[in-house]
Amino acid sequence: MQLLNRFTVFTKRILAHKLYIIMLASIVLLTVIYKFLPEKSQSTDIKVAVFSEDPSDYTDLTIAEIVRSNSIYTFYLAKDEATLLRDVKSGFAECGFVIPNGFFTDYIKGHVDANPIQLYKTPSSSLSTAIAETWFANMYQIVAEDILLETVNLPEFNTDFIERYHYYTESDETFQMKNVTEDVFSFETMVYRITLPVYEITLLLLLFSGLLGLLLFEQDVEKRMYLSLGHYDLFQIKAMSVATAILPVLATGLVSTLTINGLTGQLLNLLFAGLLVFLFTFVLSLFIRKSTLLAKVLPLILLISILGVFVKSIM
Repeated sequence: MQLLNRFTVFTKRILAHKLYIIMLASIVLLTVIYKFLPEKSQSTDIKVAVFSEDPSDYTDLTIAEIVRSNSIYTFYLAKDEATLLRDVKSGFAECGFVIPNGFFTDYIKGHVDANPIQLYKTPSSSLSTAIAETWFANMYQIVAEDILLETVNLPEFNTDFIERYHYYTESDETFQMKNVTEDVFSFETMVYRITLPVYEITLLLLLFSGLLGLLLFEQDVEKRMYLSLGHYDLFQIKAMSVATAILPVLATGLVSTLTINGLTGQLLNLLFAGLLVFLFTFVLSLFIRKSTLLAKVLPLILLISILGVFVKSIM
C-alpha cells in the first residue's frame, strides 16, 4: 500500500510540471499532424507548352510517346503562339516549343538547320535543357523509321529495314529490361508521405524525462526531505521518482508508435529504450549527487543524444 501511495504521489508531482505536460503534448501533437498530413504526389507537374504549325501527326505522336514513357514533364498543346508565350512568361509553363510548318519533313530529310524548332524560356528557367533532351529523344523514336528509309532510299527493302530496325532497338538480345518496381511505374501515381521524426523525438524525451526525475529526487534530498529514511527506502524513492517520470512518456510514445506504424519492432525497441534510460539514470546518479551539477551536465547529455539520433537517421 505504501508503495502504491508513493507511486501515486510521484506521478502527480511529475504531471504537475508544465514542461513535462508540454513534452507529452508534443508527442501527441506530432502524431496527430503525421496522421492527418495528406499524401503528396511525387510528380511536380512541370508543364511544357507546345505549339505546332506542322500539319503532320508527328507532334501528337511525340507527346503521346512522352506520356507513355511516364516523363516527369507534362507537355500540352497551346492553341497559338501568343498563348504559349503568355504561359511561359507567367511561369505557368517552364518553357515552350514552337514547331514551324514543314519541320518534320526537313528533319527527316536531314535539313536540320533549315527550319529549326524555337525554344522559348525565361531567365529563371533551369530545366529547359533537360526538357529539350526529353522532347528530342522521344521525337526521334517517332521519326527514326522514316529517317532510316529516307537515308537508304531503297523502297524495295523497306520492310526488311523496318524489321531490322526494331530488332536492334527492341530485341531482348540487345537490352534485357528488368522491373525494379511492381506493375508499371508512373511518376503520376507514385505518392509519398512526409515523415516526421516522432519515434526519434520520443527517444530523446524518454532520456530527458529520466534525467528530470533524477533531478527532482536530488533536489528533494538537498532539501533534507528524506533524512529519517534508510538506504532501502531512499533507493526505492529514487527509483520511484525516475520511473514515474519515464512511464508517462513511454506510454504516450508506445501509443504514438502503434498509431503511426502499427505492430512493429519499434514497440519493443521503445520498451527496451525505456529500460536503458532507467538503468543509465541510476548509474549516473552514482557519480552525480548534486542537482546543480546534474543541471549543468543534462544539456550536454541531451545534445550528444540529439547528434546521435541525427547521425543515425541519415545513415
